[in-house]
Amino acid sequence: MADFTAPYHALERPARLAALAFGIAYPNGMTRAQVARMLTRAGIRLDSRAIPASRYQTACGAAVAAGIVCDDDRKGALRARADWAPWLTLRAWEHDRLDPILKAYQLDFPSYVYQLSDADSAMLLRCYTVAGRLDRIDTAVRQVQPADWNWLTRPGVAHLLATLPAKHVDPAFAACFNETVRRAAPPEPVLKAFRDSSAEPARHAAAVAFI
Repeated sequence: MADFTAPYHALERPARLAALAFGIAYPNGMTRAQVARMLTRAGIRLDSRAIPASRYQTACGAAVAAGIVCDDDRKGALRARADWAPWLTLRAWEHDRLDPILKAYQLDFPSYVYQLSDADSAMLLRCYTVAGRLDRIDTAVRQVQPADWNWLTRPGVAHLLATLPAKHVDPAFAACFNETVRRAAPPEPVLKAFRDSSAEPARHAAAVAFI
């Protein structure tokens, strides 16, 4: 499995915070100014002092140079790389950064269930799953499709498959087995999660044997 810890910790703290913001917002892209405003709004401090917005804007460049963030389709915007986003979201949750950063994002970019974009739906699904707020998935996110769980094949998050609500477990594993084959991703994390889950073994026997 890819080791993201070393390159992440090689960044200075403002760049790590910027990386977390991009990871949480993925697949949404943001400009440097938007990231700076969002992190300032989140009230995150360094040694009891607020981090200047200008420092966050510079930090975004460091996250790009580290290969964590890349250019977005929108001119002038950046976004997390797909492999990094789930790992960064989990990292943010483990260090009590997910809630304030997500709240700040939603204040800057408000949306509602009836007009939720596909990108915001993917963002909320990932954030709520990582945070263990599984009861909110079906009320805050539009109808979840099996392929919406494909992000759980990315590095460091496959174990979350075993935590999904019963109605989503089997469709999620079916999708993730397919995605593992499609991307030639390491199968061991998904297989371990499968063994630890409530999924029906017979339903996935062919996929497990193939992998």
